[in-house]
Amino acid sequence: IAGKYRLNALLGTGGMASVWSATNMFTEKQIAVKFLLPTFARTPEAAKRFLMEAKVSGRVQHPNIIEILDVGQAEDGSLFLVMELLTGQSLEMAMRKQQPPMTVYDFVGVMLDVARALAAAHRGGVIHRDLKPSNILLHTDRGGVAVPKVLDFGVSKFLLEDQHDNGLTMADTVLGSPLYMSPEQASGVGDIDHRTDIFAFGAILFEGLCGFRCFDAPNFNALIVTVATQQPKNIDSYAGQMPASLRAVVRDCLVTDRTARIGSFDQVIERLTAILPELQQSPLRLPPPVRPEPPSDPEATSAMPAIVRPSD
Repeated sequence: IAGKYRLNALLGTGGMASVWSATNMFTEKQIAVKFLLPTFARTPEAAKRFLMEAKVSGRVQHPNIIEILDVGQAEDGSLFLVMELLTGQSLEMAMRKQQPPMTVYDFVGVMLDVARALAAAHRGGVIHRDLKPSNILLHTDRGGVAVPKVLDFGVSKFLLEDQHDNGLTMADTVLGSPLYMSPEQASGVGDIDHRTDIFAFGAILFEGLCGFRCFDAPNFNALIVTVATQQPKNIDSYAGQMPASLRAVVRDCLVTDRTARIGSFDQVIERLTAILPELQQSPLRLPPPVRPEPPSDPEATSAMPAIVRPSD
């Protein structure tokens, strides 16, 4: 590809793209190459979304955000991104299948790193808009430690540069997973801002600590309506065994009125950091998942369980 990348093996195919392991033939560095699927390559909106990841990587550099190394066009015209090669599993799979279950201390440590990544993105004027457990990869580094990496900024938004994008539709498709979507995003509000990521973050915390999501519905359309019009489940009713300070963070992230929601990830980081010492001494583990099948997340990945440790 492009005279310098040798494809090795197909790693997976998602809704819009396929990802291969590859080698830079000049440096022998192992990397990943992501191709926009031919079905979408003819759509300008899809190509813009695909290349958004490279733009975000150039603007926001953080150890907990996947790094995009190059962008180009293959000999057959296919658009591609060159990314750091990650190994591990998604947080979605860790929450669902890890045995023994992840400790609450480890889970909060992972989410703290995710909060740091999103705080950096927001400082760079970027909101993610599609934060979910399957977009958080627990990358096993050379020391065997799981390092959270936030993926898929393809539907992200640049604040002050993208005022005509309502944050909900592109080429007649929903942008963002309704399983973790904020009420304002589900309602199609035009001025989506950084607080939509804070709601999604709280929804992930809720799911990990309770074993099920804060919203449910029998199908996709009903879920969009539910998120837009109803209150999320109250964590105090389902996770009373968790520390009150941790439950308070979840509640404050999941406030449906965004003007009353936690205002920034800097505040989330401060509060979670203060909770960690208490959790480190606690034997609490995540509860087993109780997950109704519909509506499933079609973009969830499949991986084997692994031990997760937060970075210090």
